Amino acid sequence: MDADGYGDADGYGDADGDGDGSATRDAEQWFYRLKDGKVVRADEARAVERMGPYPDRETAARALEIARERTEAADRSDRDWDERDTDGDAG
Repeated sequence: MDADGYGDADGYGDADGDGDGSATRDAEQWFYRLKDGKVVRADEARAVERMGPYPDRETAARALEIARERTEAADRSDRDWDERDTDGDAG
């Protein structure tokens, strides 16, 4: 447990305590904070409260749009898979 009481994997401090600078990497990346839709740095929101990391503010601001696009693509892929499976080609 670290100083903020959330454990070492919450995005505050060195995430795993190994001194590899992972907290520094987080500080250079951007996140989308779910509770209010703001674009923030890692130290402004706990890991469970954010999406990311993203390489820049503009991409982080599109987090929900990106998630929606990825979900739609995965759903299409699932439908395609299901259609192939019902065509009688399975095993």
